[in-house]
Amino acid sequence: MLKSKVAIALLLGAIVTGCYTAVVAEPGYVSVSSSMTKEVDPSRAEVNFYIETTEKTAQQASEKNKTITNEVIAALKPEISGSDSIKTSAFVVRPDYYWTKDNKRNLNGYVATNSIYVVTSNIQNSGKLIDLALKAGATRVDSFNLTLDNPNKYCTSVIQEAVKDTQFKASSIAKTLGTSVIGVKSINTSCSTSPASNSAYRLMSKAVTDGASGEAALTTPIEAGKIKIYANVNASYNLK
Repeated sequence: MLKSKVAIALLLGAIVTGCYTAVVAEPGYVSVSSSMTKEVDPSRAEVNFYIETTEKTAQQASEKNKTITNEVIAALKPEISGSDSIKTSAFVVRPDYYWTKDNKRNLNGYVATNSIYVVTSNIQNSGKLIDLALKAGATRVDSFNLTLDNPNKYCTSVIQEAVKDTQFKASSIAKTLGTSVIGVKSINTSCSTSPASNSAYRLMSKAVTDGASGEAALTTPIEAGKIKIYANVNASYNLK
């Protein structure tokens, strides 16, 4: 009798539609799993700018870099407000060598690199931030990411949906077996996010590289897209 109940449970699991489901029934309890996905709008943009300078001495490279960095920060500050922030995430000065034809290493000078990390909740304004930074002397946009302020908030709701789905499936299986669910034996959850693609945002704005002028030309277009929230739940329910 137990084997026939198990066969029925497995058959029911095979015909369940919607999210991917794996079902294993054993004496005394039933195990089910559910995966849910939800798309949400990003709530902030994170931009990392690089300022790189090369001079004959380390001090000269460092001082030149400091001057340009201050100019970049000064250009960005008027556009930063509220919970937005600007900070230096890394500063490095290194020797720059070149090799001669007879395979000898010679000092070419020193390279100073400063990394400025900007976070803004005004995503649509991030294109303007990129243009202003590049125009003020930033060497490149090293990374651009669209993220969430509080991903756990979204994970909670998606996990709850997945848990309800496992409860429904466990109850359906129990009913088919002529029994009922009496409690939770074990439950495991996981949640992850998939950031929006940022490959297009690494490019310098056309307005800056082409030398276009005018306020209308100084805006790198930003298409925010969606961030995906993935939740997985594996649960076992006791049967009476």
